[in-house]
Amino acid sequence: MRRNGEPVATPRRVRVLHVITRLIVGGAQETAMLLCQHLDRERFACDLVAGVETGPEGELHEESRRRGVRLLFEPDLVREVAPLRDVAATAKLVKLMRDRRYDVVHLHSSKAGILGRIAGRLAGVPVMVHTVHGWGFNEEQGALVAGTFRN
Repeated sequence: MRRNGEPVATPRRVRVLHVITRLIVGGAQETAMLLCQHLDRERFACDLVAGVETGPEGELHEESRRRGVRLLFEPDLVREVAPLRDVAATAKLVKLMRDRRYDVVHLHSSKAGILGRIAGRLAGVPVMVHTVHGWGFNEEQGALVAGTFRN
């Protein structure tokens, strides 16, 4: 309270969402997890959303929870190009972003970057950041898929 008895307004924490396709053991995933863990919790409210797929590398689900990261899963957020699931994941990300009114969305990986940017724009997220950790296209993919990632 102020000396005159009026309450002091406390600023609202900045809401941050990190989006990644798979939370496996790897550099991009560990970066997203550590960014959520180490943001000043008095100033920022941070969530991490990932698909449920894992791989032979191992997963960081339990490690994220152990570090106090608020972890959300979106089963339709998958690594491969899957048009129906991609549309579903985008729609669910839009709903999540609107419902939780994120101020900043930080995208990691090619697929999460594409779907997350679309979702963020549709949800009206004011600030979006995409960190490139590697390239999501290669010579083994068809021209349509590779062209989508390149453009």
